[in-house]
Amino acid sequence: MNIIIFALNLKTEFKLWNLTTLERLLFTLNSEEKRDITIILNSSFNLPKIVEKNRNTKITIKQINSINDEEFSKVLDQIDSSVILLNGNYVYDPRCLRKILNSKTDVMLYDPNNENAFGVKLYPDNLRLLQKNKINDYNDLYNFIKDNTKIKQLSVNDIPARIDSIKKDIVPFIIRLENKRNNKNAEKIIFNMQYKGVMDIIYMYLYRPVVEICVKFLSKLGVHPNSVSIINIFIGILAIPLFLTGHFLYALILTLITMIMDAIDGPLARLTFKTSKLGHYLDKITHMVLHISWLLSIGFALSRLHGNYIPIFISLTIIAMFFIFRGIRSSFRRKFHRSIYDLSRFDIIFRSISGNRWNINMIFLFSGIITGDFLMSLYMITIWNGFCLLFYATRFIFYKVG
Repeated sequence: MNIIIFALNLKTEFKLWNLTTLERLLFTLNSEEKRDITIILNSSFNLPKIVEKNRNTKITIKQINSINDEEFSKVLDQIDSSVILLNGNYVYDPRCLRKILNSKTDVMLYDPNNENAFGVKLYPDNLRLLQKNKINDYNDLYNFIKDNTKIKQLSVNDIPARIDSIKKDIVPFIIRLENKRNNKNAEKIIFNMQYKGVMDIIYMYLYRPVVEICVKFLSKLGVHPNSVSIINIFIGILAIPLFLTGHFLYALILTLITMIMDAIDGPLARLTFKTSKLGHYLDKITHMVLHISWLLSIGFALSRLHGNYIPIFISLTIIAMFFIFRGIRSSFRRKFHRSIYDLSRFDIIFRSISGNRWNINMIFLFSGIITGDFLMSLYMITIWNGFCLLFYATRFIFYKVG
């Protein structure tokens, strides 16, 4: 597959999470499919290393002054199949790119809200016609394609706004980053797109504002998300001896920091295209090992304090419910091919309230600090988790497709 990216007069001063529009486009196009990408530049530019390392993507840089340069004609002469023309100064919605890449006919996809914002796929006949016409600049290219009746015209509004993976309606877009307003708008849209599933109230109103600020700051520093995850795990480990020795307030402060940092590494990885298998495993350690260790530590500490094994039994009960719930959630997805969290409006509201289990656990544990009865907070966690487990088990048993 041949792709030509026009990056003339590339605006490197506007970035999204420390990546220029050209870098974001190259990362988005990065895949297992074999592709030949030619970048048309009139200035020097360092390509992102991850794209350079992808063996399936052959990248050629042509440094020319304008589209009507003879070098551009030579690039087109070498193409004997379809070609995709994109602009490296624009931020493309991945859905728009997929629409263009998968098209079996000549097609132009444009954004009516942004002037000259388009992507096009041309097959040999229209490609040769393009070569015969005098194209002086990018505006001429846009007008030629727009006026060609043989090229199917599609608006981004023709693509469904619904994104099933994140359960949101976001209108597809092609945005040029030419001022701070456009930059901020694109930043907000892309940040919203990287969240999957139904978010709980605590995350939306407590974690998210902090996460957005931290992700922007850390991306500018070039901090790798796995570094955040590793530091996060060490902080979480430090909370264990504090729980064991009964220093509950200090331990809860560390766990709160851990929960916020756990909400940072994922978005940082996805927004900077630094996702990895190691990051996935580190995330699992946080969610599984640390949370279980904290509960066991609380149980042991309270058992010593009260002189019986009831708190340990309660902690083990909460952990058991955690694994049973994971089994229900996974089984539901395998059987019905959808999430158990968004079956109806009621389920979405319930999920937003019940949320991440440890977020709710933190509320009960902090209330135990305030009231001076930490054991009661453990009872409340058990009751709440039991109620949620019963609710989702019932939904699983009685759910009917359609």
